Amino acid sequence: MMVEMAIIEFLHRNPIIGELAYIQDEYSFNFTPSEHNEMKSIVGSKGNTSLLIDTFQIEISVEFKTTLFTWGFWPNTNWVRRELNPPESTDGTLIFKDYIDLEMGVSKNISTRNWITQHDCDTGWIRISEDKTVPDENLVRIATNTLLGTQGQKLSSVMLRPEFK
Repeated sequence: MMVEMAIIEFLHRNPIIGELAYIQDEYSFNFTPSEHNEMKSIVGSKGNTSLLIDTFQIEISVEFKTTLFTWGFWPNTNWVRRELNPPESTDGTLIFKDYIDLEMGVSKNISTRNWITQHDCDTGWIRISEDKTVPDENLVRIATNTLLGTQGQKLSSVMLRPEFK
C-alpha cells in the first residue's frame, strides 16, 4: 500500500545540502541545512510545515508545497535488518497537490497505517515504507542522504542514510 496523497509534479532542483543525523539517545532523525540564506528562497514567504507519517516528518514549503527535508522521532527498536543496495535517484523535489490549505507550523497526517523500517548496517541505508518489499519506484533526492520514493503519483517510501550520533 502507498500513501493515498497524490503528488502533482516532480520538479528538478538541486537537493538541499546539510547534515542528516540519527540521534540515538533521542530516537530521532535530525536534518540541519548548511545554507540558511538559500533555505529562505526555497521555503518562500509563508514558512514551512510538516506532512506526518506517524511521528516522522517530511518538511514542506507552505507557499510552494515542495518537499524540503525529513526529520522526527522514529525509534530504532523495531527496525528490521535487510540488505538495501544504494539506490539510484534523480535530484529534485516533489510538489504535493492535495493540501491547498497548509499553514505554517500546523502539521498534516498523511498516513494512518503503520510503516516499517528496514536498515542495512553495511551500507547505512534506512528504508521507511508501508511494504516490506522494495517496489519498482522512482527515487528523488530532495536533500543530503534523503530520498523519497514514488510509484505513479503516490509516495511509497523514504530512504535515508544518516550519520549515527
